[in-house]
Amino acid sequence: MHKLERLYALRALFDHHRGAIPLSEVVERLECSPATAKRAIRELRSMLAAPLVYDAARGGYRYEVSALFGARPH
Repeated sequence: MHKLERLYALRALFDHHRGAIPLSEVVERLECSPATAKRAIRELRSMLAAPLVYDAARGGYRYEVSALFGARPH
């Protein structure tokens, strides 16, 4: 899988998943090594401005919801 294809596949994975996604699932879906998966996550953040965060409590990566929808007025 080429770099750009990997980024779009990763973006689609996060776009269609509601909760946190463990690195092991990213590795499986992208059919790559953990190092390549982490690099793809970094590139998705920097090249496509994806608001991905690691959620230790949920054991995986997810979109930062407040970054997607902005701060809501009180």
